[in-house]
Amino acid sequence: MVKNKRSILLIGHLTNYPSGSSISFKQLVDMLGSYDNINLEVINTYRPAHLTNNRLVNLLIGLKVTLLVLLNVRKAQVVSYHASRQAMMKFSAVLFLITCFYRKPLVLRLFGGTLEKEYEALSFVRRWLFNKTILSADLVLLQTRHLVNFFNNYTNRGNIEWYYN
Repeated sequence: MVKNKRSILLIGHLTNYPSGSSISFKQLVDMLGSYDNINLEVINTYRPAHLTNNRLVNLLIGLKVTLLVLLNVRKAQVVSYHASRQAMMKFSAVLFLITCFYRKPLVLRLFGGTLEKEYEALSFVRRWLFNKTILSADLVLLQTRHLVNFFNNYTNRGNIEWYYN
């Protein structure tokens, strides 16, 4: 038995139907799961591809994930959320509030390389919310160096890093 295990709560999309984000997330889950000194809890955000734009399904998945996070966050030393731009924009504020309340570090990994275009198109309020939640996470992992450079202009926290697939 290994003492001083690290406890990580990973949230992301696992499926047998390959996509760039699901393959990358599965590789991370498998790699972290192979270490004896890591206790890994995984919350799967999967829903069938034909239902990814269904608001009711997304709401139900969001509620399920929120409940599972609330049930597991106390045991975790770190919470890490891996998602597409759309999912990150919709759910990261909830995770940010939960992790702040429980004083747990939050790692956000965004898939997709055009986030800066969506950011520039946000309203003032949504951009402010983005800055106060996503850009305020303990660590933000972005897919391209271009995105790292772009978002480093909006924060001086030193929390934005490049994490390629």
